[in-house]
Amino acid sequence: MALVGIVMAAVLTLNLRTGNATSALQVRSDLTSETQIAQNYIAGKLRNAVYIYPYQRDAVVSVFSLASSGYSTFNPNSSPTERAGFNGTGNYNWRFGSGDGNDPFIAFIVPPQSTANSIDVGDCAAATTDTARAQSCYAFYAYYAVPRSLLVSGGGSGSGSIPTGANRLTADPANDANVWALMEYRSYFTGSGYSVSTSSGFTTGGTGRLVLDYVRPTSQNGADKLFVGEVGTAIAPVKSVTINLAARRQAGGQTVNIPTADRYSLTIYPRNIGAPIISN
Repeated sequence: MALVGIVMAAVLTLNLRTGNATSALQVRSDLTSETQIAQNYIAGKLRNAVYIYPYQRDAVVSVFSLASSGYSTFNPNSSPTERAGFNGTGNYNWRFGSGDGNDPFIAFIVPPQSTANSIDVGDCAAATTDTARAQSCYAFYAYYAVPRSLLVSGGGSGSGSIPTGANRLTADPANDANVWALMEYRSYFTGSGYSVSTSSGFTTGGTGRLVLDYVRPTSQNGADKLFVGEVGTAIAPVKSVTINLAARRQAGGQTVNIPTADRYSLTIYPRNIGAPIISN
């Protein structure tokens, strides 16, 4: 009986190790695919950009407020000094620039999808669906990272502070406080052309959409930044952006990193920068 017990214990240990290894292998495969899809998706949007908001030099930063309530555009850090823990008091301001300690954030504008030589301003103003707006209006895009825990338990203020729908993530205690989720905010300019102001022109108050789960955090210092834009000035648009993306998840008793070292880095040179504004 003692011998049988020893054999059974060995078999059980082997099964557990095999199960853990299989789980980690599946997680690695999923994270690799999802990370590459997300990076290519963002790169596709950036390639069409007509304007990338200035990635300010040194201590000068640009600030966006995408909303004033809700969880999906809430920034848990109210100042750069809170970056390490990503658990500050928070507000709805997102800061980006070339200096250290700024937020993992990038914003840009893409042209209407219509192939017409000119866009009917009336069509843009009258559009009532995102599909119609995408055809006739200039679109504002922002990509930014939030703690995964924000999409599990919510945060921010107002009635929309609890995640819903596809943005509501299942709790994963081993990971929630240690990884990020990458979000997309999309809105449209309602008139002719677009504005390069960080505070007007595009529609605010919308809901961000989840693009990628289990994003490996960056320190936002030195070269370790999620987005790195060519340094510009207050009036000069950025002409290239590097996306540094990686994923991490605890699974099967292991830490799975994708890629194993460093990050997937991809530099984008938008083809429409400087193109004339399409209007009647």
